[in-house]
Amino acid sequence: MSTLEYFEVDSTEPVGGQLYRRIASTVITDHNLLKVLERLRIFIDPSVPVFVAVGITRTVPRTITVSDLAGITYDGQKITLAIADETFLADLLQILWKSYGKDQV
Repeated sequence: MSTLEYFEVDSTEPVGGQLYRRIASTVITDHNLLKVLERLRIFIDPSVPVFVAVGITRTVPRTITVSDLAGITYDGQKITLAIADETFLADLLQILWKSYGKDQV
């Protein structure tokens, strides 16, 4: 599994900064973002309040197919996609809607 080249959380409150670092790490891991994130910096100042997250993404090394994102079932009349990885779901929906129309997806 990839790791982030650079990951920093700056906060005016050290305890809060550590908590946000744990939250961000959990979100990155849960959403499988390590393969697309290269660098991430987060700044938090609760007194303002302000939360800023800036990241640099990696290039995706290959073409993504529907079977990378979902289990595909065909019952003779319709195709069912069981989405397993939501990383590219918005892009997939746009393509499907454009090709088949929203009423068919």
